Amino acid sequence: MEKAIKLAIAGGWQWKRNSNEIIDYKIYAKELGEVGFNDMLMDSKFWEGLGKSLGWRKEYCPCGQETDIGEIWCSWCKEHEEDLRPIEEGLYHWISLITHINAGGTADDFFKELLANK
Repeated sequence: MEKAIKLAIAGGWQWKRNSNEIIDYKIYAKELGEVGFNDMLMDSKFWEGLGKSLGWRKEYCPCGQETDIGEIWCSWCKEHEEDLRPIEEGLYHWISLITHINAGGTADDFFKELLANK
């Protein structure tokens, strides 16, 4: 988790407790606890910062398969409604985290796997 938070901060994410205070990782980890942790995981700016640091540029078909940039659906699927559009990589990983946690996994395990080769 620490690595993901540091990468998000490096990508421009800032955790704010109030309008005048920005928290770095060490202060965050010490003071905010579980409630702040859950809020962070639901913060789209966290995922944008993480994606910026990791160079995320892929898009995914609504079924979860990676698409070619500019393509609406993956090459083998083509079974979706016309109004569905590709999912950007950061949103895809965010949804994957939620799915992972709902299946009984932990955020730590998710980020260990996601960042294993980073």
